[in-house]
Amino acid sequence: MLAFLLLFSACSLELSEEESTERLVKIAGKIPSASVSSISLSKGVSDGSVGYYADLELTWSGKEGRFSTEKALDKYSREYAAEVTKRVPTVAMLSLSWVVPFHAEDEPAMVYSYQRRKSGLTQIGLQDRFTDGTFGADAFIDPDAMVTVPVRRVSDSKKSDKKEAARKEASPPLETAAVQPEGSTPEVNGGVASPEEGAADENADTGE
Repeated sequence: MLAFLLLFSACSLELSEEESTERLVKIAGKIPSASVSSISLSKGVSDGSVGYYADLELTWSGKEGRFSTEKALDKYSREYAAEVTKRVPTVAMLSLSWVVPFHAEDEPAMVYSYQRRKSGLTQIGLQDRFTDGTFGADAFIDPDAMVTVPVRRVSDSKKSDKKEAARKEASPPLETAAVQPEGSTPEVNGGVASPEEGAADENADTGE
């Protein structure tokens, strides 16, 4: 154990905070569809090891469902921790906060915590927001959280007015019969009456 601490302390002196940060960002650049949103390092002691606490917030642009997202982030986190173990020996504690905009833009979907031990950076914690069932694109709808929207009902008088207006629009106007002015020549079968027909009508009127 003492030899390990001495070796780790010696390695810690090899990399400055700036160099450690550069390596951490470079390693993260190999993760598909991922980018580093923020990174911070602070000195501390963990399990007898002196080194940096590295806290990274990563954004993953993948658009997968819950289970595919969990599987992908778990794989990338393990690979990242293994790479940091070898290439950044100054890191004693590591935290990876994954933000997945497809599920939530302002809240980490999963947070992995690692601690350096003899075997390297070992996972010691996991916060998975998907487990409560109300997070992300696959979240179920909570009936208790549903909001009732009031519906404005139309009064009966307004309904009647609308029906009457619709009926008038649907019914064509009736044709009115033309009224012949007094003393005009009547039309017979679409034409003008003959003189004989006119005379017959006049004799009928006088009784002759």
